[in-house]
Amino acid sequence: MARFPILMYHKIGVPPEGAKVPHHYVSVDRFKRQICAILRFGFKTTHVSTHEPDVKKPICLTFDDGYQNFQLAASVLKDNGQTGTVFVVTDLLGRDNRWDVETGDVPEPLLSADEVLNLHRAGFEFGSHTVTHARLAQIDQNLAKQEIVRSKEFLDSLLGSDTQVFCYPYGSHDSDVRLMVQKAGYKWACSVEKGWNDGQTDPFRLKRVNVRRDTSTAVLFWKLWSQARRRTQID
Repeated sequence: MARFPILMYHKIGVPPEGAKVPHHYVSVDRFKRQICAILRFGFKTTHVSTHEPDVKKPICLTFDDGYQNFQLAASVLKDNGQTGTVFVVTDLLGRDNRWDVETGDVPEPLLSADEVLNLHRAGFEFGSHTVTHARLAQIDQNLAKQEIVRSKEFLDSLLGSDTQVFCYPYGSHDSDVRLMVQKAGYKWACSVEKGWNDGQTDPFRLKRVNVRRDTSTAVLFWKLWSQARRRTQID
């Protein structure tokens, strides 16, 4: 298996006044520059469920929570012939990020079910981020199982395909949660642990490289290089 990095994004755009976590926003212009640089350095974007082993330098772009402003990223990616993987909170499609609003953050609209379906048809991959954005390792195991299973059932039905990828909200997982995800039928799950992935990586603890509002192109490639250098530097 080729070694591959996974980038972790949240929101695309400018943080509104009152945003509690402004570093979760990456401007459209900065995102464009990052995509151009990724391509210039020879990377090819793939889905988390495939990361095409025949590609010399695969890279996966993931977008947590399924914000409606992913449409801005999707436009940039389509213009450049690229793709990405979006993790959605199934019971909140077409609504907002109430898990953040409840802690005093500003509301942000989420993709609707119709938007998810249309983006899926356009070539983007969708995975589960649970039913309600739950901290899986901190809730009752029966509730955790429902969050994992029900979200997959919904996406399977909506998209007419087998949903293979999962992402732990808040990065909250333990051995029991990982086993639930595996038994539910997922093949891969993303964590918030830092680093690259290869054939030795636990497929239910995939590592990612966080991309923040202040992540310039130079900083992005420093992150990629610094987290890869222990085994193989970028060619």
